[in-house]
Amino acid sequence: MEIKLFIYIWYIAHFLSYHPIIGHCRLLLYNLSPDSLPEGSDVINKPSFDVKIPIYALMFFTVLITFFVFAIIILAYANSELKETRKNLTIHEERFRMAMEATEDGLYDWDLIRNHIYYSPGYLRMLGFKEGEIPSSFEGYTSRIHPDERDHVISEIEEYLHQKKTGKFVTDFRIEKKDGTYIWIQSRGEITTWQGGEPARMVGTHIDTTESRQYHQAIIEINKKLNILSSITRHDILNQITVLHGYFDLIRESVLDDPQCLTYLDKLHGAFDKIERQILFTRDYQNMGVEEPRWQRVEKKVQEAIKALGKTDESFITETGDLFIYADSMLVRVLYNLYENAIRHGNGVTTIQTRFEKRGHDGVLIIQDDGIGIPDTDKERIFEKGVGSNTGLGLFLVINILAITGIKIKETGVYTKGARFEILIPSGKYRLSDPGF
Repeated sequence: MEIKLFIYIWYIAHFLSYHPIIGHCRLLLYNLSPDSLPEGSDVINKPSFDVKIPIYALMFFTVLITFFVFAIIILAYANSELKETRKNLTIHEERFRMAMEATEDGLYDWDLIRNHIYYSPGYLRMLGFKEGEIPSSFEGYTSRIHPDERDHVISEIEEYLHQKKTGKFVTDFRIEKKDGTYIWIQSRGEITTWQGGEPARMVGTHIDTTESRQYHQAIIEINKKLNILSSITRHDILNQITVLHGYFDLIRESVLDDPQCLTYLDKLHGAFDKIERQILFTRDYQNMGVEEPRWQRVEKKVQEAIKALGKTDESFITETGDLFIYADSMLVRVLYNLYENAIRHGNGVTTIQTRFEKRGHDGVLIIQDDGIGIPDTDKERIFEKGVGSNTGLGLFLVINILAITGIKIKETGVYTKGARFEILIPSGKYRLSDPGF
């Protein structure tokens, strides 16, 4: 009814007006098509679909949408990787926690910026403390160090930090437990983080060495007792050999007219001398390993060996600089025996050179002379006990003294052009400056 009324009204308007106008919304309201209107009618407020979008804007929005699609894909992948990383991190943290719970060694983690130290469960157990009972500052850490070693340890730590070394820090000292007793620990550490060129974080371990030190000290005490017994026995034997020499001289004077008897006596005298030399060798051999190995300046030991030989520096060339070797206290005996061996068997040696060179991470101390040298067939045998034209004990003693700290020696010279001994020093057993220990 309303549609018909609308059409009637419209026709009246059309009759009264030459140019009827109708709104688009009215057409929609009455569900009329623009084609059903009389000719000449205008429809106003029609929606426009002829919108022109600039090409650059279209390209921009296309790229933007593509970017967001890829971003969503990447974020989804990253989230997956992050979950996997967190899972692996959780596994590693659990393993680390169990390892720290199980080990008897202590771990510390020192934040130098905040002056805060973390102590692992093993560290706390070692000293009999519970979590939170040890001050977490450097001052709290050093306060438990034995008074006899505290200042030395603090100065070592400060020197290590101030010199900005990249190597490992190692030192030994006593530290107080909760019950007031002290244990020996070996502290190892290393700077792991730097900030503005300064150390910011140091991580390390504490290992209880009390028991091993007690065993070591017991061995030293036993060796001292054995050395005392050996010294007394050797002294008594040498006294008896002196007595035998006296009787030997008396017998020789009484048989000067018996050539055959003199021959026997000369062989007997040779046997006495050999026994005496072997007894004296035991004196040197027993001193091996009695004292702790230590850092020794090679140039100083060379001068001591030359002085013991009774020689001047004119025939010796030393080019070792500030070389220090971690070796047995009998290092000077090694140099003495090598020099003495060159002088005795070198057949006219005029110059003995001692110099140092690096080979990769290791070092080589070379002792070379201008004598006759050693035949190729004897190069390895000369270090065996009893081999040689004299006692056959000098080079045997040399190789054993060096072996105490893992140092090796070999002869590499060319026969007729001189002997050349190369002392092979592993990395960590030599330094080119004062180690400061």
